[in-house]
Amino acid sequence: MHATVRRQRVHGSNSHLVPVMGVRDRPTGDVAAEAVARDDSATAREFLRDHTTGPVMVYTDDSKIYARLPRHRSVNHSRGQYVDGSCHTNGIESFWALFKRGHYGTYHQISPQHLHRYITEFCGRHYMRHLTAGERIGRVAAALDGRRLPYAELVA
Repeated sequence: MHATVRRQRVHGSNSHLVPVMGVRDRPTGDVAAEAVARDDSATAREFLRDHTTGPVMVYTDDSKIYARLPRHRSVNHSRGQYVDGSCHTNGIESFWALFKRGHYGTYHQISPQHLHRYITEFCGRHYMRHLTAGERIGRVAAALDGRRLPYAELVA
């Protein structure tokens, strides 16, 4: 998408959007993502504290909410900078691309009420991406054994 078109879409009213944060561990490829109440610095710090262990280097885009994070480097996507040496967000961006493709191509509409379920599903898909179809089905069936989601709870 051309930058001017993206700017027009992004800088409109986003009050209806639910912020989602995600991290990807580079050595293992593991991903953690969740919907958050606010997209501010305090929420970003809390999210990183919950999903990382020990002091880690954090690579982000140029959003202001990450500016005061300790051990932090960023790339400036708004100026066309996507890589600066080892600093890039390509890993988590590929996860977001798959999530968005699932949104647009399969589900079409995601309710904020159930957003956490969709995020969990795509994190699970990411973890199982190297398995065969049969192995994935087996793991999902084993995880569902004995679990129920009654309709009344789903729509509550």
